[in-house]
Amino acid sequence: MSDDQSVEERFAAETASVTDPSSEPIVSEIFTPGTEPEPDQTFPLESFITEEFIAAILSLPGAIMARRTGDEWWRPDDDEAELLGKGGAPAARYLVSKYLNDSSGPFAALGMVLGAVYAPKVMRSTIERKRKKRRSAEPPPTYQPSAESQPSSDYEAAENPTSSSGSAVMQDE
Repeated sequence: MSDDQSVEERFAAETASVTDPSSEPIVSEIFTPGTEPEPDQTFPLESFITEEFIAAILSLPGAIMARRTGDEWWRPDDDEAELLGKGGAPAARYLVSKYLNDSSGPFAALGMVLGAVYAPKVMRSTIERKRKKRRSAEPPPTYQPSAESQPSSDYEAAENPTSSSGSAVMQDE
């Protein structure tokens, strides 16, 4: 039993510094249910809902249509973009304050930034896929004989029907 004794001695030596975890207090930050987060964890939502940002967001559809159609009159000019920002910012602030609280501000900002950057790219990708699908679904071009294989005039083809290489051979009855 020397092996068992050496195992027990080794186990005792290795676990001598380990204490019972139930007797030690837990050291961490725990929020009990129903408590508010600390004030330093909030984010002022108004800091990222600016008129310029909203103007850029609301100008996107016009810019997309201008690129898609080639008509530059779709693209909002500076005065129109400013008007969109001034009119849209209060509505955006209202929606954010109604549906998002202060602690979700950073996540809302992240979502808005990701949407502003990647939404146009996703739309472009979708449009390009549709174009490729349309091109692949189009039937191949039909064969158009060249001018060399065509008779020089309709009169000549009617007068001598066997002279053209594409005409049918007529059988005698």
